[in-house]
Amino acid sequence: MADLVYGITIKGKLFEGIETNLSSMFVKSIELSDGTAIVMPGNFPLYSTAEERNISLFKKKRNQLSLNKVALQYNLSIEEATKAYEQALERFPEKFI
Repeated sequence: MADLVYGITIKGKLFEGIETNLSSMFVKSIELSDGTAIVMPGNFPLYSTAEERNISLFKKKRNQLSLNKVALQYNLSIEEATKAYEQALERFPEKFI
């Protein structure tokens, strides 16, 4: 069984699925749990854990994005964004220095 990958779509939606198109360097295909597939550029980042993906939400624009903006941009509740940030900070404090 293939490993789950986690990511953020170009439109800012969070996803998890299995990478199915491993032969192309130019595009990636991800099969989601509901059977649908998404295709994205080959250089688009995927993460091996949900925590890494959550950290990326805050690290990319850490100085510009507040929890409110992260919640709005990624369609999360404030509680979900706060929990993701706290878990990321607790598990990987060195990434926020």
